[in-house]
Amino acid sequence: MIRASCQSDLPLFSFDMYEVLEEAKGKFTDKVFNPVDVFIIKQATLACIQMDGTRQAISLHRLLNHCETPREIIKFIFIHELIHIIIPSELNGGKIVMHTVKFWEEEKRIIPERNLYWGWMYFHFFPLFRKEKESEGIFIRRGWEKTMAHSRLSLQGYLDLGKVLNENQNSTMAQGL
Repeated sequence: MIRASCQSDLPLFSFDMYEVLEEAKGKFTDKVFNPVDVFIIKQATLACIQMDGTRQAISLHRLLNHCETPREIIKFIFIHELIHIIIPSELNGGKIVMHTVKFWEEEKRIIPERNLYWGWMYFHFFPLFRKEKESEGIFIRRGWEKTMAHSRLSLQGYLDLGKVLNENQNSTMAQGL
């Protein structure tokens, strides 16, 4: 049985994360999953999945555990992690590649609006992200708690902000500035 390396935090989401997990699993109509546990823990990466023969466990970083984190973001992360079960890593040039071209194509097929979700995460967390090409992960910088005092936009709020910024840019360009 897979266990978190430390005790899981209580979820602070404004929704039931296990309902969202079931919605995410529903995106894979031809796949029956073994039981999937979810842990919210102190870890280096934004999210990851562990697998053994009978169970899977998705671990979410504490950074995501917030009442204003949109349901759609958590669902997207769950789907991303579940894709790892369907599209296994490959050996390429002596290196294990977890996010293959096939993986990204599957993510795009299942979640065509994925750029919106990645955009929301980068908008809110970019200074806290540390991408490591070698390990293909998004790592969270130490001390992130000190910089996360602000609230989070809903997805609609994020889209509206983008429209306003785009309108301002177009207006500035039209004025020849």
